[in-house]
Amino acid sequence: MKTDGKIWDQFAREYENKVFSVTSSPVRRKMFLKYLKPPFILNLGSGPLPFMNQELINKAFKIIANDISKNMIHESAKRFSHINLKFVNTDNCNLSFKDETFDSVLSINSILPEYRNEVDQMLNEIFRVLKNFGVFVGFFPSWEASIKAEKCFGQIEILDHSNLRVYETTGWQCYQSKETIYKHLKNSGFHKISIKNILLKSKSEIESLKKIYKINTGRCLLFELLVIAQKHNHNQH
Repeated sequence: MKTDGKIWDQFAREYENKVFSVTSSPVRRKMFLKYLKPPFILNLGSGPLPFMNQELINKAFKIIANDISKNMIHESAKRFSHINLKFVNTDNCNLSFKDETFDSVLSINSILPEYRNEVDQMLNEIFRVLKNFGVFVGFFPSWEASIKAEKCFGQIEILDHSNLRVYETTGWQCYQSKETIYKHLKNSGFHKISIKNILLKSKSEIESLKKIYKINTGRCLLFELLVIAQKHNHNQH
């Protein structure tokens, strides 16, 4: 069962008050930029905020920003537009792009399906649309951080320990450990996989988490997973 874009439509206008977004932080945006390969990039599940698209345009990338929610796309286009930025309404499980279109794919907390087999479907699609030697840069909510949050702050979320899922925002969402995301990436064909814990320690991140979840992570820092992986199809030269 694929995610219905209408579920996310309701969050488009009040996104910053309801959904934690790391792209509000200039430090995080620069972190992502460091790993991206120009010039053609897919900003996967880009949401309504303009900050990452603006940063990419400033660095002369040519961007397609996709989202399954039409409202998200409409809101983002209102906030920022550019000749080298195109918005597309398409599902991450079935991207409407030709094979080997992009030099980079950026996914910031946009691979959060209800079922784990859909993580494989999304990564298979990312692999397909990347050029050979293209780069995937992903940011994923950490399952271990959810366990840590439960210990530090009490039951702030409902956790499915069997499937590493969290009931959050729109329903059940698959979170990742280093082991699970590495396995998903290898299954999709990726090579040169790097996975790092990134502490959410900036003032803006701590304030955002406090506003949305009513917790003070300044005394118990949480983290997400930064993933960098390369497509290398040995059958191509």
